[in-house]
Amino acid sequence: MYLLSNKIVKTLFIVLMNLVISAFFCNAAGSPEFALPGAALLTGLSFVPNGMPLGSLAISINAKDILFPQGRFNPGGIKPGVYYAFEEDIQKWPDAMLNVNTETATTFSELINIPATDPFVFVAGKSFKKLYCTLETGEVKYSKIGVRDGAAWQQGVEISYPSNDAEIEGFLASAGNRQMVILVPEQSGRVKVVGMPGYPAVLDTTEGTSGKAVEEGNAAVINLMSKASVPPMIYLPPIELGEEAPAGGA
Repeated sequence: MYLLSNKIVKTLFIVLMNLVISAFFCNAAGSPEFALPGAALLTGLSFVPNGMPLGSLAISINAKDILFPQGRFNPGGIKPGVYYAFEEDIQKWPDAMLNVNTETATTFSELINIPATDPFVFVAGKSFKKLYCTLETGEVKYSKIGVRDGAAWQQGVEISYPSNDAEIEGFLASAGNRQMVILVPEQSGRVKVVGMPGYPAVLDTTEGTSGKAVEEGNAAVINLMSKASVPPMIYLPPIELGEEAPAGGA
């Protein structure tokens, strides 16, 4: 809502400024009847993206300092659990994810933040579900992919589930050819999203092992990935959850 209000204010300001400029020059030229068409032309040109020839007046991102406060606590890692949803259970993706545009965004954060008022909307009876991850074994990852003038981003999350029970193996069998979205709470307090409209998260690789000795891990290491025009977005709304499931599997 804040981003929408900010854009509306900027748009109204530009329209008013173009009316003033057009009226001034048209009156000076003795043709006041062209003031309104002139303002309309200027306003139209104002919204042409910067990458196009007439985009000098475009609303777009301005360069700014990107600084890091000294003394800030900046923990790595993710919390012991992620949240997943099957794409078919999602009724509507957040508007911020549907409308990512690196040409017309007015701030850097606008490309990444999903506002608190813009949540996932689920089909009746559906919600995010929790998937446990052993502490300090999971991470969110992203990397730049693509060629020059065709850059994109690969998003990913890796988790380790401490068992090879029927529940996790059944989940993996079901998810092997399924599209999902994953919310990953970081120790920093941010919640990252892996999966985008048009390219939801998919199961990339999985390695399960019983371990060879009692002291070795019995675990399934799971990697999910997506590709998008941006790195993983940050989810600010509350996470919608259904009933709490019983722990453990047979």
